[in-house]
Amino acid sequence: MHPLSASRLIEAFSAPGDWVLDPFCGSGTVLLEARLLGRRAVGVDINPLAAKIAWLKARGVDSAVAPRLLEAAKQVAAGADERRLKKAGPTHPYPPADRELFDVHVLLELDSLRFYIDQIPREDLRLPLELVLSAILIKVSRRASDTAAGMPPKRIAAGYTAKLFVRKTEELLNRCKEIEERLSGAPKVR
Repeated sequence: MHPLSASRLIEAFSAPGDWVLDPFCGSGTVLLEARLLGRRAVGVDINPLAAKIAWLKARGVDSAVAPRLLEAAKQVAAGADERRLKKAGPTHPYPPADRELFDVHVLLELDSLRFYIDQIPREDLRLPLELVLSAILIKVSRRASDTAAGMPPKRIAAGYTAKLFVRKTEELLNRCKEIEERLSGAPKVR
């Protein structure tokens, strides 16, 4: 749902302090808009990825955690680069569908990024990085887009995937910082 539509609906059907329920919350736009408008909100979604995105979008990234998150992203990328330069193999076998969707060197970089993300013990760092990784998958795949079935030729340089991962983490943190002040004092969501 577009944020403006969500905001207008929330304003029309609730008052500040009211509860807003989004039973199919998807990526959490309604939850975020409810918080920004001073409503308490609860969201549920059966899709685990959507639920994680909603969790992050509705809560943001605490400014105290942001530098550690960026540093963790850089360490994950450095580990992936090190494995790439050592020509390390995959951490586990990949099915033909995955090998068809990604160039081998890209799949190996994604594998390394995932490997190092999984090593992060803190969920408040690990979960946002999992979502950043998820966000770059189509960009580095052979697919033209999420909705296009075709696979036009793409040339992705070695090391690009790890650099893109760090850049997308920086973008996430910048967007979170943009709304952080507006969310201070806003009701929490579940």
